[in-house]
Amino acid sequence: MTESEKKEISEIIKRILVGNYQHNDIRLLLIAVRDHTKNEIIRELGNFVAHPQRNQGLMHDRVFRYYDQLASALQSGSPTLDVELPITEDITIFNLIHVLLDLFPTLEVYINRLGEQANGIQISVMCILQGASFHRNGVNVPLRWGVGENSNFCLFANFQSKYLQNSGDVSVIILESSVKLTEANMLQEPPFGCYVRDGLATVHMLW
Repeated sequence: MTESEKKEISEIIKRILVGNYQHNDIRLLLIAVRDHTKNEIIRELGNFVAHPQRNQGLMHDRVFRYYDQLASALQSGSPTLDVELPITEDITIFNLIHVLLDLFPTLEVYINRLGEQANGIQISVMCILQGASFHRNGVNVPLRWGVGENSNFCLFANFQSKYLQNSGDVSVIILESSVKLTEANMLQEPPFGCYVRDGLATVHMLW
């Protein structure tokens, strides 16, 4: 890692700590560290941010493993699935802090405080991934914002009915935030808004 990269990351960490950052800062941070860590979650997110039209990778493999079993279950009428779901835990912050501590041990005091901005960072990650998609053999699985059963903001992989031979689209959560719909207006960074269409609350960036 070059000195300029180290300086850039250090400056981003400082901005995050005071809450004065944009979601693009998180984009730059993930891209900057992806080639310097073996942490599969952060490498995957960094690669995803850099190449949002995905045809490989951890999340791609898990999403299409789920897709294959879902398609098979719909065709056979089976009511159950036995699959490893995509990344559903709120683990982005834990992994990011772990990676940064390995790369910048002298900044330990500051890095450990990043958890104070966990909600904003998680929202930034999902806003960055909004609009990305998975591709395989002509099947396109777009990612979109939505709200989960517990009113948490979530990022869904949308399996479209035309590929599933099903009457309606099917979605599965691949990333979930601890932020509730009722708490959304409390977040100052990054700015986003909500709209409701067909009964689904969807989040969009305001710029």
